Amino acid sequence: ARDIALAPTPADKQDAVDGLDETSAEFDKIAHSYASTGLTPKQKVPFDDLRSQVAQYLDVQENVMEPLALAGKLEKWNVVNDSRAKPLTAVMTKDVGALVAIEAAEARNAVDEVDRSYASNRLTAIILLVGGSLAALLLGLVVARSIARSVARVKSVTDALAEGDLTQTAGLTTRDEIGLMAASFDRATGRLRELMGT
Repeated sequence: ARDIALAPTPADKQDAVDGLDETSAEFDKIAHSYASTGLTPKQKVPFDDLRSQVAQYLDVQENVMEPLALAGKLEKWNVVNDSRAKPLTAVMTKDVGALVAIEAAEARNAVDEVDRSYASNRLTAIILLVGGSLAALLLGLVVARSIARSVARVKSVTDALAEGDLTQTAGLTTRDEIGLMAASFDRATGRLRELMGT
């Protein structure tokens, strides 16, 4: 309404009136969009109050201040502005501040939750990594001992053979390379026994 009062021409005054209507429509659009995000009970109180204050403010602007501005009654316009419009804008500012504070607190809570989730996931990943590494180490140790036992068994047979004892066998039945080598070695020792026996 101030822009209406200060507008120099009737066309400028009409542009200012239209601008107030556009501002009202824009607020309604933004308020609807904000409300559609799903207000928490904490947000609902200041939001509802803000909408009420805006409605009252627009009513004062359109039904009291706008006619005064169009009539050029600036002194009366200033009195109404100070007594009715400014208190409404002060409450609207408080409501917007409350909504901003609530949004900031919820954002901090969300960040804290993400931090807790990150710490928990990191700990889980570290535990899985250490556990997996230990499992791999233990499995490697079991496999290495198994291979070492098989090699030691074949070595003892070759040592006995070197001493002339053809009665020893490796007796390995595994299907890996060492088991196949031991089976070939046992066949060769058996063949030597047969040849020595004849």
